[in-house]
Amino acid sequence: MSIYKRPESSRYVVEIRWRGVPRMKLSTGTSSKTRAGAMERTLLGLRDAGRLDVLRLLAEGKLALGDVNEDYQRDPAALQHRVAKVVSPILGPLVEKWLKWLGSPAALSSKTRRPFSPRTAYRYRESWQRLFRVLPRGRDATLADITKGFLAEFREARRREGKAGSTINRDLCALSAFRRWCVEERDLAVPALKLPREREPAGRERWLSAEELRDLEGAMPREWWPLFATLAFTGLRIGEAQGLRGADVRLSERRIRVHEGDRRLKTTSSARDVPIPEPLALVLAEHLTRYPCGPGDVVFERALFRQCGFLLGQVVGPAEENLSSVVGPVPRS
Repeated sequence: MSIYKRPESSRYVVEIRWRGVPRMKLSTGTSSKTRAGAMERTLLGLRDAGRLDVLRLLAEGKLALGDVNEDYQRDPAALQHRVAKVVSPILGPLVEKWLKWLGSPAALSSKTRRPFSPRTAYRYRESWQRLFRVLPRGRDATLADITKGFLAEFREARRREGKAGSTINRDLCALSAFRRWCVEERDLAVPALKLPREREPAGRERWLSAEELRDLEGAMPREWWPLFATLAFTGLRIGEAQGLRGADVRLSERRIRVHEGDRRLKTTSSARDVPIPEPLALVLAEHLTRYPCGPGDVVFERALFRQCGFLLGQVVGPAEENLSSVVGPVPRS
């Protein structure tokens, strides 16, 4: 590595011959030897930090040494952003690869360390369709087009549609998960970008009244009531109720065990003991007398879920949302 001036120019040139890096002759753009020496130290620092990507872009003439030196000395995040703009891939095909990866056995959520559910992949795909609609170039946009300005435009567009903060946050979650995949799985240079969440309204708790529970019981076949009563009295998710086994329903202790045994829980904090109130205990006792089950048998037969699957949420969503359409919002315990 050496610094010198060409006879025909007053500006210094840095020449590099390193193993694993193309030979380079880079103009410093300055006649100051002190500044040229600073650029030489920047190149050494990039080599020692393993930033071969930056060195190759310099060799290809896609980056200017003066710009790289300024970013490296003052704001490394700005250097990352500059690199991303140069090598930024097209979003459309990249997002499709990510969505396909979500369904592969190798894909694990960084939060739960478990495979992604099909529902999550579907929600992410829907969110990206909305993001593409706001991007000026749509699916032909690049990764570098995801900027603060774009996020501001996206938030404003969703607000004009009358969407709540929680809905906008779901779209931002899809964007955040995609950017994390680009870094962790594809080793792409992703510009630093904060994704602040929208403020969400506080949840509203409203327990069903005795009259509403009677109306709910009267609105369905008798064999459905034990399942709906369990959902209404405990706030269990439909997937949690589907996975209940005989050993999980402990009537003598007046509690239901929710755990990761034969089913996947939404979060690690979902594993819990749920109290059984006296009215529900009577309903479950009658149900288990009519339909005895062993410790490893399901409490509610799969045939029951097929019969009332539409009402339970195959189209609308979680069971509690369906209940709320009849008697109002159901509280979560």
